[in-house]
Amino acid sequence: MRNLVLIVLFVAFLAQGFAQVTPQWMTSFYFETADGQKDTVYIGYDSLASSSPDVIDTIFGNIESFVPFNSEEFNAYVPYYYIAQDSIRKISIVDNIDLSSTIINFVGTGDYPITMKWDSDSYYSPDLPADFVEIPNRPNARLDIYPEGFGCAPSCWDNCFFICTDSIYPEIHEFASFDMLEIFADSVVFYCNDGAPIHALNIMIKISPFDSDQPWWPGADKMPYSLNDQVEIFPNPASEFIKIQNASELEAVYVYNPRGVLVLMNNLNPNKANHELDVSCLTPGNYYMLGRGKEGVVFADELIVY
Repeated sequence: MRNLVLIVLFVAFLAQGFAQVTPQWMTSFYFETADGQKDTVYIGYDSLASSSPDVIDTIFGNIESFVPFNSEEFNAYVPYYYIAQDSIRKISIVDNIDLSSTIINFVGTGDYPITMKWDSDSYYSPDLPADFVEIPNRPNARLDIYPEGFGCAPSCWDNCFFICTDSIYPEIHEFASFDMLEIFADSVVFYCNDGAPIHALNIMIKISPFDSDQPWWPGADKMPYSLNDQVEIFPNPASEFIKIQNASELEAVYVYNPRGVLVLMNNLNPNKANHELDVSCLTPGNYYMLGRGKEGVVFADELIVY
């Protein structure tokens, strides 16, 4: 009987060793090029994983390992400090997702613009880390994006940080850091200079608690929209023109659609406090207006066009 028990335990141990371990939480990022090519990358969390997205864990090696790719097709992948010529990695599992920034790159063929979508439902999951507190009727987590590299990024100026949360619950203004733009939708679009090849875009992905004001790196200061109580826009909703008043400290205004695409931009005369902006060219809907001053983004408001 004792020998039988030992055999059963040994078989169970072997089965556990060869079984594919499922991470505690996983989310998907879907990409589609302008010519219709598609690919998917996965980022996950598990308390047993490594803290670095650049490490393939022994526990999750079966699902984090390299897969073959075709250089004649579009590929999205998670970089690794070593990459073979004919293989890429599609999945990265980390142990503290709010402290780790995972990179997503492109390689192969395909045409810009490239649309990235994500699974908003997964950000409501109770399987996220314990410090991702549950907020009634709100997601537990938000997606932060920093697309760096090679002039290929969503329409923006200088370095751009995006806080993404689904369009159902966009109330996140107070958590914006310096030069951060909020995208209240379930996708963003990446543009690139004409003729630019599909190559390493370096999209930094960070999953943070929904109500966190944690900066991207230590020492990055949180900067509130300091002119929100000063600048006025009206009428809002509007159909033709809006007036921007008390705006002598603004250098330019930018209007984004819910997908984070810049649809209207206007430089402002620094010698004037009051301005007028023609919005008649915009399709009726909800938009997001940002005002830039000498210190970056200093004004933000929602704009409704009918």
